Parts: sequence; C-alpha cells; structure tokens
Amino acid sequence: MQFSVELFYLNVPGREDKLGFFKQYEYANFFDIFSDKPSFIWTGGGIENIDYGDMDFSNLKDIDFYLYEPSTFYHPQKQKNCQFYHEDLWKENNNLRSYELDCLQKLAKNKNLNIRVFTSDYNMYYKDVYPELELHCFDIFLRQVGIVGMGLDHEPPPKQHKFFCANKRFALHRAMIMNHLQNKSGRFSWHFNFTHDIEVEDFAWLESDKLTETFKQDWKKFKYRDYGIDLKGAVQLNSLDQCGQAIVPENVLSSEMPKAMAESCIAVINETRYGQPTGYISEKTFDPMRMCMPFILVAPPHTLQYMKDLGFKTYHHFWDESYDEIENHTDRFIKICELINYLDELPDNELRAIVKWSLAIQHWNLEKVESFRKDRTILK
Repeated sequence: MQFSVELFYLNVPGREDKLGFFKQYEYANFFDIFSDKPSFIWTGGGIENIDYGDMDFSNLKDIDFYLYEPSTFYHPQKQKNCQFYHEDLWKENNNLRSYELDCLQKLAKNKNLNIRVFTSDYNMYYKDVYPELELHCFDIFLRQVGIVGMGLDHEPPPKQHKFFCANKRFALHRAMIMNHLQNKSGRFSWHFNFTHDIEVEDFAWLESDKLTETFKQDWKKFKYRDYGIDLKGAVQLNSLDQCGQAIVPENVLSSEMPKAMAESCIAVINETRYGQPTGYISEKTFDPMRMCMPFILVAPPHTLQYMKDLGFKTYHHFWDESYDEIENHTDRFIKICELINYLDELPDNELRAIVKWSLAIQHWNLEKVESFRKDRTILK
C-alpha cells in the first residue's frame, strides 16, 4: 500500500476508520499512540489548504489532529523561496506562518472545535499566533519510520573515511555543506550540477558577506561536481530555489549506502529543513543512528536539544555542539563548518578512537530508535 496525500482518520463516530497506507503498520501496534478521541492525520505537505473531503465536523467537539509533514512555512509579505515552503533570515522568525495551522485555526473557529494539534515542529515560537489551537510537538512520521530502517547484515568493515554525507534532494544548506566537504575524506552522495555560473549570494537564510573567500573559491569548483554512492548521474539545476529536486532512481545499489556509512567515522546529517526556527528531524537522522554513527546535525536551531528531550544522546563530551544554540542560520552554518574542520584535522587514529570511546552513546541511540514507535513523549 503506497503513500498518498489525503486525510485519514480513526475513532470518528458514525465513520469507519480510514487508515490507508498506515494500516500496514498495524502489526507493530502503531495505532496505540493515538488517544480514544476522534483523530485525524493529514499527510499533505507544501499545500496551502487541507482537503477535508466530505468530513462533517458538525457533531464533533474535541478532536486530535496529527500533521505528518513539517509545517509549510510562509512569509505573508514575501514569495516562497524553497519551491513550496519558505526559509528566511533568523530575524524574520516571528513573521513566519504555517499554512496547516492557518487552516486548523480557521476550522476551530468556524466549527467551534477544540483541536489538539500534534506537529513535528519543536520550539514552537508561533503559539501566540494560533490561540484557538492546543499545540504539541509529537511526530507520528518519526514513530512510523522507527518501525523499519537501514542496517548492516554482516560485520562492519574497517573505518576508511572521516565523513559521510547523503543528499537525496537539493536544498541550499545541503549544497553549502557539500561545498565545504568536497576536499575532505569521505563518502558523499550528491547528484546536482548547475547549468550556468550561479554565484553564492544572499538568498533565503544566507548572509553571503559572512562567507570566507576560500569558501567562495571552492564554490566555483563545486558547482560542476557530483558524487555517487548508490545512484549515478546528476540533475541539472539553474537556480538555488529548486528545493526538492531529486535524481530519478535507476539502477539503485541498495547495499552501497549502508556500506559507505559503515566505512565512515562521522555522519554529517543534512536534514530536510534548515533556515527555520523550529527544530526538526526525520529518517535522515534515524538512519545514521541505526548504523551506530556519531553525527553532526545540519538542521534548524535547537534540534539537538529536541533530540535530548526525546531521550537521545549526542556528542558534546567529544566536541563542541554549541552550534545548536545559534539561531542566526548563517552563523550556525559557519560554526558547523568550523567543527567539521576541527574533526578533519584530527589524525585518523584519534578520530577512530572517538568512534570507539562513544560506543555507549551509539548503542543507546540505536536501542532508542528501534523502540521509538512506542514512544509517547509529548513536548510542549
């Protein structure tokens, strides 16, 4: 049963449960995470309006509403700059709004509903903007992907590389990180080239005047490079706003990605979102933890704190993780690059020793991921 964008529901009086592709996870007790209230799951992302279908809310009073995707942020005075969502300078944080929450606040007012909304957004700065809604951070997508995931079916190979970084889809922060990694030891997945010279300039969250000349010179070489692990070829791009573009998967070497991860010491995780105020993780973070890899997280501010609040452990005993506290997106990016440089300058044997010394953290996180489908932690 395939993923589909629509409204699913359970426990609605007078209605048979509509579970769709979620039904395949019934064996793992996936539906135990829901309350006895009428519960709705909207799987859409990047759409301005939620499609309620023929659902009649007139006889309902208290409902739970789960958003499967992260909020589709927009700026009321600006055009979206990441295809279907918006990222901006950190000083614009308080001006960002969510299409999904707009829709649900309107529903609550029009139908006189009490709606508990469960989102994947951590550090919800926008609570005062949506007073009609009771907002919580509880990510059902994470609970779903916690059921199955990546892993090795044999003894891990020796560590041969310092870094691993995979990028299925294009985004500005991913291009910036890959530009910084291009001359370093690692296994990288990157399948994008630019059709013409595109200068690295102020765009979305980026303040380009803060970048070093070395970074800008490296960018000239990077624009025409692609790296393959499990796929071959490259998507041709003509601008920095083509977020979400991805290579058509042909001749996928499914065993190569976990092998590349196992051969590498540190995962540089380029999460789905970056230039927004709310912390967020996805399967991109879960997969390296399944592979018992220490990681650096390229994500919105306070995302490491989000992970700690969920019970995961990070690596602040081994290196500086203060980048997570920096809300200015460009400054956070620069701090992450400095951390990558620090680890890159360590002798190989010292980096492998850190991997060995941090085994307790790796095993803790692996166990946490594998049991996460049962996690009931609701954050405010």
